Amino acid sequence: MKVSKNDGEKASVAKVPPWLAELAEAHAEVVGSEDFVDGLKEDFFSHRVFVFTPKGDVIDLPTASTPIDFAYAIHSDLGDHLQGAKVNGKLVSFDTVLGNGEVVEILRRDGAHPSQKWLEIARTSLARRCIRSALGMTEPTKESRRHRSHRVNRR
Repeated sequence: MKVSKNDGEKASVAKVPPWLAELAEAHAEVVGSEDFVDGLKEDFFSHRVFVFTPKGDVIDLPTASTPIDFAYAIHSDLGDHLQGAKVNGKLVSFDTVLGNGEVVEILRRDGAHPSQKWLEIARTSLARRCIRSALGMTEPTKESRRHRSHRVNRR
């Protein structure tokens, strides 16, 4: 909170942003600050899933993510050549929902390619964008639209 004083006038207090006031209000309602921190962690982590690579790296994904999302989070080339997936050492289908703390291994094959069905399974925008690109479904770039409009206007 910012307080400013002018000569001979009362001290005026600047308005507190609404989000800060709500946070302070929520904190005041909680009996112990430990409960507040636990609640904050629960709210934050309830929307994310933390899974591991076989080498122990942590990958942060939204809840309901699948092995397809995991593969594309690692690298687009890995996702584009996804043949199968193992979760905690067991083969799983591509629509398996990943849970916190699971170890995910991606099986790669050069001849494997995304299918249209993957768009229905993938949860992240990154995975969907890469799948559309691999399937040739991307929207024309600004440059190609500009060239097309010039050709149309010249007729």
